[in-house]
Amino acid sequence: MHISKLTVKNFRLLKNVEIDLEEKVSLLVGKNNTGKTSLLMIFEKFFEEKPFTYNDFNTSLRKEIDGIRQDSDFETLKISLLLTIKYNVADNLENLADFIQDLDPDQTEVSILFECSINSKKADS
Repeated sequence: MHISKLTVKNFRLLKNVEIDLEEKVSLLVGKNNTGKTSLLMIFEKFFEEKPFTYNDFNTSLRKEIDGIRQDSDFETLKISLLLTIKYNVADNLENLADFIQDLDPDQTEVSILFECSINSKKADS
């Protein structure tokens, strides 16, 4: 099994990025300040449970956060990572089994969504 695609929204320099990955080798190449480190950092934030901060939100989203009100649309104020994983019958699916909802044997792909959102509830005093 392998991650075949990843989609990142609203994380640092990555406003809306979709990357197709090859099964054997994928290289991440780019100029400075184009999001290579951001792509690696989002994995660290979600998988090592490191806290998200205001600066992790994309700059355009920060403007919306700065103007937040009680009636703001909180559903749009989130960071997301969507992993698409391809597998086959020879793979050990033990760690993936909870995410496989389709019993169709021809289905060989599963998507897992991770999100960090702004909490709209007021804290108790």
